[in-house]
Amino acid sequence: MSKKKKQRYSSAITLENAKKLEKIVKKSEDLNTNRSELVNLILSIFFRVNEDYVERLRGLLIRKRKKIL
Repeated sequence: MSKKKKQRYSSAITLENAKKLEKIVKKSEDLNTNRSELVNLILSIFFRVNEDYVERLRGLLIRKRKKIL
């Protein structure tokens, strides 16, 4: 991954997701990664895979709020 300008961004996530991220970090000690790098990678992949990510995220948000997701 190339060095790009970064912006600090604070966000709250569920404890369940935080535990999953921490598990990945621990299993990836040989890669010397951290939660921030993982979250950035996950977002990058999501945006790359979903061409119409705005509508995709809106749909997911609606489903989550209706407790369908």
